[in-house]
Amino acid sequence: MLHYTEYNLSATGNNANANLLGIYKARQMECELVGDHDSRTLWRGYSPVNGTLYASDLATTLRCLQADLTRYAAQAGLRLRQSMATEALHQMQLGDLLRTKTLLLNEADLRDQLTEANVRTIYPQAVQVVPLATIEATVLSGDTRYTYVRYLASPGGGACYRVVDVATGEKVSDFPPSPEVGITKKQLQSLAPSDASAKRGASQRARLQQMLSPH
Repeated sequence: MLHYTEYNLSATGNNANANLLGIYKARQMECELVGDHDSRTLWRGYSPVNGTLYASDLATTLRCLQADLTRYAAQAGLRLRQSMATEALHQMQLGDLLRTKTLLLNEADLRDQLTEANVRTIYPQAVQVVPLATIEATVLSGDTRYTYVRYLASPGGGACYRVVDVATGEKVSDFPPSPEVGITKKQLQSLAPSDASAKRGASQRARLQQMLSPH
């Protein structure tokens, strides 16, 4: 059974942003196994915070659930060390999508008088500033060329703007948490890769691949 529940987000999980963001409600999409005498939550995905739930949110949730199930099935039988390394490498590969896919920003989310022209000077990868309706259509069609930004709550607590892969519904990257709702210049700059982070990433990737190589 797939359903939404609503709760006070700062009262759940390990929410380091509770003091910054306060107590706020989130609708959480959950997958629950229901039996004759008991039920338990099997999966909890990222979900919108307050506001409107869009058709794209449901599409993203279902794709993310499917992606997680497929990945977990592929990891079945692996030793813990291998499974952890495989998952860490997968998360790094998701981060690579910022360089290979076009990022869609909802024009209504922009702050600091940001326009598409100055967004392009801040964010060095492919990016488009579009109306919400364009993002909705892109997500519902499952267009694999794009990622998009949505204000979402984490299953473990905390909320911020997150970059989501249209194809799989998985989180690609987070913006820094902020009490201000909207995408600011500083937040957008946080997505731009640096030489130092690229070097750290290459080193970490090499270690993970070594852990997964047969001995």
